This record gives sequence, C-alpha cells and structure tokens, in this order.
Amino acid sequence: MNPHPPASDNAPRLSVIVVSYKCLEVLRECLDSLFDTGEQLQIVVVDNASGDGTSEALRHEYPEVTLIENRENVGFPAANNQGLEIVEADSVLLLNPDTIVTEGAVQTLLAFLEGDVRPKIAGPMIFNTDGSLQDSVHRTIPRPLRFVGEQIGILRIASYAESADPSELPVERAPALVGWVSGAALAFNRDVIALIGNLDERMFWAEDLDFCYRAQTAGIPVYYLPGARIIHHCGESGKKNYRRMIGAQYSSRVQFAKKHFGRLTELTLRAAFGIMLPVKMGIRVIQLPLSASRAEKLDRLAGYWDAWMSCLPRRLAGRRV
Repeated sequence: MNPHPPASDNAPRLSVIVVSYKCLEVLRECLDSLFDTGEQLQIVVVDNASGDGTSEALRHEYPEVTLIENRENVGFPAANNQGLEIVEADSVLLLNPDTIVTEGAVQTLLAFLEGDVRPKIAGPMIFNTDGSLQDSVHRTIPRPLRFVGEQIGILRIASYAESADPSELPVERAPALVGWVSGAALAFNRDVIALIGNLDERMFWAEDLDFCYRAQTAGIPVYYLPGARIIHHCGESGKKNYRRMIGAQYSSRVQFAKKHFGRLTELTLRAAFGIMLPVKMGIRVIQLPLSASRAEKLDRLAGYWDAWMSCLPRRLAGRRV
C-alpha cells in the first residue's frame, strides 16, 4: 500500500465522498489513488452496512479518512447526502468506490471548478479497465421515450440525439457542455447544493440524471471534462445484489418521469414497463436451464418481478414505487 501523506491543518481544496458496500478491495485502490494525488483532500467514506470488515479496515489502514457507518444500506443518494452534510471544501467530488483516479485528474477538476464560471458541474472522461471508453456522458437530458426504447431494443433510434458515444465528443482537454454526466465521478461547486438541494433519495439509480436536470433548470451548466480521466471497474459495488439493482433502475425511471414530466407520462411509462417486463421475465425463465450462473439469473428474475409489481396499480400491487 502506498504511504499516506501526513495530516495537515490546511483547509482542503476538494471534498471527496465515496459510498461503499461490500467492496473493500477496490475501495482500497480508490483511496490509494486519491492519496497519490498529493492534494489536500477531505475524504469521506460512507459505508452502507457492508458487514465484511470494511469499517474496521478503514479505521486501521486509513485513519485520515472520515468514516460514516450506517446500520443499514440506505442507498447511494442518501449515503452521499450524509457526506454532503459535512463537506468542508468549496469543490466536491462524488466518487464510486470501484474507481481509480489517474494522475492529474484531481488537479484538472479543481482547476476547472475553481475557474471564473461558478457554480457548475463537471464529469471526467471515464474508462473501463480494458482501456475502452465508458458510456458516462450524454448530450441532452433523456425523455421517457428513451426508457421505452431501451426495453424494446431501439435505444439508438429512440435516443439518438440524447445519448453520446464519448468517442464522438471532443477528446481534447477543452471542456464541452453536455446534458448530464455519470454519478460514478460527479464533481461540482458546493454552491450547487445550496441552489438545487441534495440528491433525490427516492432515486436509487437515476440520481445523477435528476441532479443534472435540476441544475440545468436552475441555469447551472454541466460540462464534460476529458482532460480529467478516471478508471471505473463498472458495477463492482453493486453487482452483488442484482434484485435490488434492477428494481431500483425501473422505479427510479418511473420516479424521474413523474417528477419532471408529469402524471400522464408516469402512467404511460408504467404501462410500457408493465407490458415489456413479463417478456423479459419469460426470456430469463427460458435461459435458466442453460445458465451456469443459476443463482445470478434467479436474482435478476426476482428484480424484474419486483419492477413489474411496482408498475401495477396500487390496488393490485399493494404498494407503490
């Protein structure tokens, strides 16, 4: 493990919030990469009741880190909001635990956030571990049609003007205005929170989309910053609970549609999901005997079932999203 810099009385330039859940090994890599930057950082780790020794390891190996221990998994948005309550720096970075900050990334983000135009949001260029670009930036805010297109395999048609292949955006170091950026590495001035509020805790999966949408509505620009580069293991912290992940994906999309596009759009999206999800479940059932990862397929099937139930009228489902 790389040695950590000594504690300093100097005020941090950047507050970094990392939410962890059963991902100690990749979390160590993430924290080491942050300490390697040499910047004065406030690092806050919010552990969502991992129960695997994460908290104990952090206290022993990373005493410089501010640790918040939850007794239950409160979800990604709520845990980040806990961290936001104690940030000290004027610039904030929400960072997934399964990321690695490359050399110069923090400095590039800070230089941009501390520039003349404030407040603003910025997302770095994000790479997969194999070096390929990750789908982490979008030209515009997606309309609910995109969510439907995802389910019937016409995503490229339904959202051609909304999604962006990062390779099609500027690869130079100049920032570009975009619609929204991934919450895997989401940087912003702390003033953004004062203007639009914290992450919406009702959205376990679309909190980054909602955050950027609210920011743009308030006149706060969102930028893609290719000069800052992050490596993302992609899903390491969430892959162990497919049922919850899939259920959250669908319920968050419905919640986003209701919140920003109205009741009629919400009902339309519920109806579309209500028709499409049984098809997905049927496919999963057919695949079960052929699958080597039967437990994973069953977990995914349960997630689709939960999502379908959440789309039904309350009197049938007995609960709401």
